[in-house]
Amino acid sequence: MAENLESSYYVLTAANGKEALEITHEKMPDLIITDVAMSEMDGFEFCKAVKTNVNINHIPIIMLTAKADAESKLEGLSYGANDYIVKPFSVEELKLRIENLLNLQYRQFEYFRKQFLQPDKIIDESENAQPDSTENLHQEFLNRIYNIIDENLDDNNFSVDELASELSMSRTSLHRKVKMMFNIPAGEIIKIYRLRKAAEFLKQDYSVSEVAYMTGFNTPSYFTKCFKEYFGKTPNKYH
Repeated sequence: MAENLESSYYVLTAANGKEALEITHEKMPDLIITDVAMSEMDGFEFCKAVKTNVNINHIPIIMLTAKADAESKLEGLSYGANDYIVKPFSVEELKLRIENLLNLQYRQFEYFRKQFLQPDKIIDESENAQPDSTENLHQEFLNRIYNIIDENLDDNNFSVDELASELSMSRTSLHRKVKMMFNIPAGEIIKIYRLRKAAEFLKQDYSVSEVAYMTGFNTPSYFTKCFKEYFGKTPNKYH
């Protein structure tokens, strides 16, 4: 199977679920294919371990099994598997399933990227931003980030390090996860959220200086510079 996929993808292999979990943490792949029957840790245990870990739970998983009964399939899906293939199967079927999941990831990726890059897009923390998926891990994770930033909105010392700590993640893991999920640096998410909140405060007739400090910018001049870069106009001209 690995040989058949190597012509299209960079493939990492593991002898068992335990080893696969270590590789997943270290390499953070775009997609995982796992058999149910494995030594050390079976596919169900492995899937549960991935999907309950905030560092790697965004990675889609395809489960392979010889069991064709509905109960086994439901068990795999209950642990968070994104797709399920019963053996025997054709390589072409597997490739199509991989392509479909990666395309779904790309659509989610583009959806969130547009959210970040469109200044007048209202932040709605209850909005489900996954148009084609039954899962909402992306939006849930983003909402957690928003909530943490909001709690530290006026703290100009709040940085990616503090955000990672609040999320119980390392700085490196946060950067890698955010890059994979949204293709934008974690620091940019903090700045964009602050700028959008600043726009809301400006509409409430707070002064530019007040808003700058309320949203964690060191100086009104730096706030004005960032605001103009993002919104295309200065805070004084924003209504």
